Formats: sequence, C-alpha cells, structure tokens
Amino acid sequence: AHSVVLVRVEDNADIESIKSKIKEKVDPRKWICVGVEKDDVIVENKGNLIILIMVEDQATRETIKKGFDNL
Repeated sequence: AHSVVLVRVEDNADIESIKSKIKEKVDPRKWICVGVEKDDVIVENKGNLIILIMVEDQATRETIKKGFDNL
C-alpha cells in the first residue's frame, strides 16, 4: 500500500494549517484490504510544496522523504 501526493500552494498560503488539515483528514486505510498506521503518515513541506507520504514500508517511506528533502 502506498500513496504519494505533491501539492503546490500559493506562496502566501498558511502552510502549517494546510499540512495539519491534510494530516487530520487523510484516510490511511483508503485501500480495501491494506493500510498504513496514522503514525506512519508523513506530511512535510519545502517552501510552498507539501508532500503527503503514506507507505507501509518504513525504509521506502524514508527514502521518498529523503528524496523530497533533497529537492
């Protein structure tokens, strides 16, 4: 199970508020037979880019996050 979403928001947007809403409203059990734990959902930003990472495997999740951090 995995889902990665990249969102670009306006430069003057309230990034922290948007990240909080994404984290609060995302359904980590959106798949029929698998899911990830709520604690394994990553919502980070770099400037006005916000990434949502929902990946079951911790190593893969961290690899995706590291790639985003290196942008």
